[in-house]
Amino acid sequence: MKPVREAASVVVFNQLEQILFVKRPKTAKAWANMMVFPGGKVGISAGTFFNAAIRELFEEVDVSLTSPRLWSVLDDADRRTWRHRIVDDKDDFESLLRRTKCLPQHDELVPFSHVITPEGSPHRFDTWFFLARIAATDMPHVRTTHMTFLLSC
Repeated sequence: MKPVREAASVVVFNQLEQILFVKRPKTAKAWANMMVFPGGKVGISAGTFFNAAIRELFEEVDVSLTSPRLWSVLDDADRRTWRHRIVDDKDDFESLLRRTKCLPQHDELVPFSHVITPEGSPHRFDTWFFLARIAATDMPHVRTTHMTFLLSC
């Protein structure tokens, strides 16, 4: 039986009732080339589903659910460098938060659904889905390492 890994995923929406999707790379082990919500494994360094959700939003689409916002203390180039270092496991999100004195804002995430993929699935995850509304001031900072789509509901 495949191990069940903890994961977090975030349904991000804005004031225009658009929802954020990310297209997974063709080379991804799970859900390759598919449209998904930003998210990923909890991992040891993240510690909680909430922390993993906030990390994945920054890593995948440059959305900052921190106080202060990461885009207010780091320029575009520094954020891009950090995002790549986190993806490549050369650094971790918690180090970034310590260095910038930013705190994760768990209250900006609303737990929405808890799903465990069924036995027999090629990849097994115990996933918490969260809702997060992006303010208009955060919209210009949405970026991606792959492709981002804002689709109207």
